Amino acid sequence: MATISEVQIEGVTLLKLGGGLTFEGVVPLTRPFESATRSGAVVVNLADVQTVTTPGISLLLSAHQRLGQTGGRLVLCSVPPLLKDVLRRCKLDRVFTFAVDDEAALQILKPKSLDA
Repeated sequence: MATISEVQIEGVTLLKLGGGLTFEGVVPLTRPFESATRSGAVVVNLADVQTVTTPGISLLLSAHQRLGQTGGRLVLCSVPPLLKDVLRRCKLDRVFTFAVDDEAALQILKPKSLDA
């Protein structure tokens, strides 16, 4: 069974996904995940994801596209090595932005200072 939790940090939505992002796992996550990825800056922490199939990858791709259309941005973090390898083999490492952990992802999404 897949899980989702959401927290707001400095204007960024941090989603933690866990369990299996399979057809059965994605179905109950779809509505809350889509709601959380409508606009703005979103970090998706995948550290607790054990399995991913096509529906799970589609869920992430849809969020990336939806956010791109609204001027938002998606960063994936704490991606397990096997999942990162699958995304790389599908050439999706050219689509998604990756970060090592939540903190690094938040730094990527942090607005640039006007003083810099």
